[in-house]
Amino acid sequence: MKQYNFLSTLLGLTLLWAGTGCSQEEEMSMISAVHSDFVITVAQEGMSGVYSRAVTDETYTTNFEEGDEIGLFAVKDGSIKGDFNNVKVTLNDGNWKIADKNLLYEEDEEFGTVYFAYYPYNSELSITSVESPDFFKGLVSGWTIPADQSTEENFEAADLMTTLEGVSASQNEKGQYTIPLKLVHRMAMAVIELPSIHYNFKNEDVDLNTVPYITKAAGIKFYKGVIDDNNEIKPFLVDDDSYRLIIKPDEEPNVVGVANSQQYKLQTVVAAGKYKHFEVGGGRVEKEYLLEIGDYYCSDGSLIKPADLTDTNKEHVVGVVYYVGNPQPSALYEDIKNYKGDPVQTVTEHNDILLQSYPGCVHGLVCAITSGKMEVSRFCASSKYKYAEQISTFSLDKTHLFVSAGGSYAPEYLLGYNNTSILQQLAILDTGDPTGESASDDMFKVLNEYEAAYSVPQVTTGWYLPSYGEFKIMSENQQVLDVSLGQEGFEKLWSLPLYEPTDNKTAYAGYWTSVVRGNGTMLGALKDNGTIKAFQEKNTKDGRGYFRFALAF
Repeated sequence: MKQYNFLSTLLGLTLLWAGTGCSQEEEMSMISAVHSDFVITVAQEGMSGVYSRAVTDETYTTNFEEGDEIGLFAVKDGSIKGDFNNVKVTLNDGNWKIADKNLLYEEDEEFGTVYFAYYPYNSELSITSVESPDFFKGLVSGWTIPADQSTEENFEAADLMTTLEGVSASQNEKGQYTIPLKLVHRMAMAVIELPSIHYNFKNEDVDLNTVPYITKAAGIKFYKGVIDDNNEIKPFLVDDDSYRLIIKPDEEPNVVGVANSQQYKLQTVVAAGKYKHFEVGGGRVEKEYLLEIGDYYCSDGSLIKPADLTDTNKEHVVGVVYYVGNPQPSALYEDIKNYKGDPVQTVTEHNDILLQSYPGCVHGLVCAITSGKMEVSRFCASSKYKYAEQISTFSLDKTHLFVSAGGSYAPEYLLGYNNTSILQQLAILDTGDPTGESASDDMFKVLNEYEAAYSVPQVTTGWYLPSYGEFKIMSENQQVLDVSLGQEGFEKLWSLPLYEPTDNKTAYAGYWTSVVRGNGTMLGALKDNGTIKAFQEKNTKDGRGYFRFALAF
């Protein structure tokens, strides 16, 4: 296996090739002998190339590792020697070894012999005639580059390296004969840097830089020519920002990347043994940013100030920031208390499911730009779910990392992700359905539909149902939030029409929360004459409300 790194020097390995072992004195006495063992030196030239934004003298260099295999040929008088035709040589325990041969150098026979090598080794490779001056001309011209280079193994299999000319053996100071092989890359490489923003938050009242916040083109796919599943290619992802793709030299790569409904084209020809650094969509950007309530949050994780909203970037907005700071319970609370203020549970990192699942979500909370449905809905199909009892038992299970969220606890805590996770786990236990739709066929169905319609990046928790405490924060900042949510296509908070009760069903003009009030009831977040109230009589089947989801990032 190989590791590709930025290096400025060539890798030179001087390794003993399996042969007859001798002491130093014996080796010195064999200088004029007929037989002597080989030593092989293997050097590999790194790929050189250019950046689209800066010139560098660094090179991509291959480090041969344990288990790597090269193929070796010997040519004399214009013909391939029969016992030296595609011989497999393996790097094993620091030595290049041949498993089934014990080849020795014979001065009379080896005079005039030159050696050629290539990587990666292929036992099916057959070369029957010697092409001059390029021994591997046919191999290079017929080289097939796999469409899937997403794994290290597949990427290495595409990266053909050969010697450019035959080399003779030379004698070293110990009397051993050395074959100084130098392998060069015969294909070309595209280094693809995706668009990304590395935010450096300028907030002074709260430290948002404890975990770097980086957005990038998520879910990007690459195609050769026409955008079609049959033409999909898969480069090797090296780090958070860049892919590497072996391509044919001196041919237009004609690669198209597609992410977030945008297309990025790579059309520059790259010479053999070279790489080209492609920046798509602007590449990496360092950005100083003051995160504030009311900022827009986009589907790629980028942030937009309300003053910078345009018709073009508006279509990528999925939410609005309503809380700035680390929302993880273990960072906010020491104890969870009941409605009387008595401590009932200590909050630790161990029972903080938000921290455990998404340790990078320390920057803030975002509310969705619309409700999940434009009509009031029940929470689920039954009024008999014993949520309070189930949660009480469930939270005692030490194999689950949750903060208890029973009906007797004060609802002001920011536990929306925690609560939603518990409800989903209970649904799985009840029905075996991981989507939750079988048990809570309204809330989870709406949530899943909303996730499909408004995708968000992996640097977030994904959408969840907020707690009452989170809706309370939205209410406290509603004036600022509604300015941002006043755009066409968005929905201001608590702006949907009142629900009039029919058939003895409970009227409601607010949002369902993820807080369990008691068996068969959930807490609601109601606005009454501009004041938020915790609506406590919301039956999960007969009650009606709206779903407004949130996420942490």
